[in-house]
Amino acid sequence: MEGHLPDVTGQSTRLIQAFREHFTARGFGEGTRIPLVSRHDPTIRFTNSAISVFKPLITRSASERLFLIQPALRLRNLSHWQRHGSMSGYGCYLIALGALDRPGSLADSHASFFSFARDRLGVAPQRLLFRASSLDEDIVAALTRRGIPHVLDDCEESRYRHQFGLPGITGRNSNLAVRTSVGFTDVGNVISIERESGEQVAVEIALSVSNLLCRVHDLTHPLLASAVSAALQVHPGGLMFLDALGSAVPLVMEHLEPTSRGRGGNLRALLKVLISQCTADGIDESTLLACIRVAAEAEVAIRQHVSPAAGALADRSASDVTAAMAAQLERMRATGH
Repeated sequence: MEGHLPDVTGQSTRLIQAFREHFTARGFGEGTRIPLVSRHDPTIRFTNSAISVFKPLITRSASERLFLIQPALRLRNLSHWQRHGSMSGYGCYLIALGALDRPGSLADSHASFFSFARDRLGVAPQRLLFRASSLDEDIVAALTRRGIPHVLDDCEESRYRHQFGLPGITGRNSNLAVRTSVGFTDVGNVISIERESGEQVAVEIALSVSNLLCRVHDLTHPLLASAVSAALQVHPGGLMFLDALGSAVPLVMEHLEPTSRGRGGNLRALLKVLISQCTADGIDESTLLACIRVAAEAEVAIRQHVSPAAGALADRSASDVTAAMAAQLERMRATGH
């Protein structure tokens, strides 16, 4: 496959470090990451964003300023593939970047996100703008007051609304976009987190490593800027092969086993897609194992730079991930499930 990001490990770790330096310099503390296989929130199977870790802080008005670099998994693309047999615009696995600021920081957060992309990442300012809803006058005022380029969007209101899975908590967002060869594409959000009464309890900045790198480097899909794209040096597999591989590797890294239901059932579904895509893409067993090893090595290298773990998180090594996935795939082939 053409057009993937060269040196994805180096590019990802440099972006992570730039994010860390940017928010540390602004007085934010670094939070602690939690397992990808969620043990802290019964409403989700996997940690799906940085804000899912910060949920306890936003049930009250946030008094801390924190940032987090958190492995995350959302299964929307797997569901899209199962329903339609085609890829969505995103993969399932990502390294989420998030920052949580105090109430009243709406203008500062917009300026901080814009300067991070412009000054830390070197994105030309003419390639950057915020999209906001014309209904959100306070957000528009914050952007205008700081002289930040923006456009008003009169499309459906839902594009600028967030749900957090917390009773009585909602969010209104604007979106930072980067200009690519196909126009401006969103790379992240600034979100006013509020009670239903309208009281602001925090302001969040939310983005992901692979999506931002994808748009900055004008690639066609975020998977081509994620750890799993390292496997393309072994075999030019398709995007769904990459997504199944790149989502299964971190789950196996955290010792998840395929089962018939629950979290393990999601891993089993990913492995089934991986097997079917090996057939479709003409990938033999030895090539698949090489792809697993290279993807796991890239994931291990990037994980060394994410936020420190809360408690003892004993991630498997790349060689152990390769061996474990090989055994899991062999069992599934043998049983036909």
